[in-house]
Amino acid sequence: MLRLTRTTPFPREVVLVLEGQIIAQWVELLEEECLELLTSEQKLSLDLADVTYVDRRGARLLRQMGARSVPLINCPPLVDEMIKEDAS
Repeated sequence: MLRLTRTTPFPREVVLVLEGQIIAQWVELLEEECLELLTSEQKLSLDLADVTYVDRRGARLLRQMGARSVPLINCPPLVDEMIKEDAS
């Protein structure tokens, strides 16, 4: 399960707080949410502090978001390693 919570620390800036696992159908949910926020011209950041696991599709999506200048903040070392490992 993946829980997404929008926080707005500043006007026109959204931090999407992720809690749980980025796997299976939750990858699609996260992608839809990110694309919606990016098309609304808000600055988006993803807070990964409470992410416990990321599958290959999830790692790929996080890498794509990073390539689109979406900061991945509070990324746990294990999740960071999964993202980097999937890139090779």
